[in-house]
Amino acid sequence: MLPGKYHAMSATYFTFASIIDVTLGTLLMFAVANVYVNFLTKQYEELRMARYDVSHDGLTNLLNYDSFHSHMNELSQKSSKHQIICILDIDDFKKLNDTYGHLEGNDVLVYFTKRLFVEVKAHFGELASVYRFGGEEFCISVHGVTVEDCLEMTDKLAEELRTKDYVTATGDKITVTFSGGIALGCDKKDIRTVLREADKALYYSKRHKKGSVTCAKDLEKKSTDTDMPLSY
Repeated sequence: MLPGKYHAMSATYFTFASIIDVTLGTLLMFAVANVYVNFLTKQYEELRMARYDVSHDGLTNLLNYDSFHSHMNELSQKSSKHQIICILDIDDFKKLNDTYGHLEGNDVLVYFTKRLFVEVKAHFGELASVYRFGGEEFCISVHGVTVEDCLEMTDKLAEELRTKDYVTATGDKITVTFSGGIALGCDKKDIRTVLREADKALYYSKRHKKGSVTCAKDLEKKSTDTDMPLSY
């Protein structure tokens, strides 16, 4: 074989070998990068789920009381003007638990909270947050709307519950009702005062007008014994 031809074939061989090496190296890099990305994605998802579990109620998937406490701390750093707190409590829930059992009671909580969440988001979108205090008590915190807007939302929720009874495992139909209290903040009130006023209004509803929602401002015109110790 002529020397020139030999060198030409040798150069071609090394060129092909180099291309193969580069290709294999690139594929290996992509494979390693893909494994690393999948690892980071899994880590991120696990972290996200862990944070979700910490901040949300396991049964209803609403924000939990710890999240509400953090929310109150944030709101306490600024004026409560235009901030509304609405507390709702399912009526006669203990009786329902005693009659049908706690598993059925849990199903009622899920049934109620699904409809509550839908109505709140339909009316207020991201302006509102929905929390489960614990038991059968729930809280809506919303900014930039009126008390009348909140009453409209609770009326729609009550209507939805009236027209679609909850059906127990034994086939019994139950109309779920709730009582509530609403309070509106202002420059002269801190957010915990607003919360206490909403709780007093709820207490008044449960004691005097079960199945209704009372506005705190209306209680100012009444002489009642709704004072009660609170620790929020």
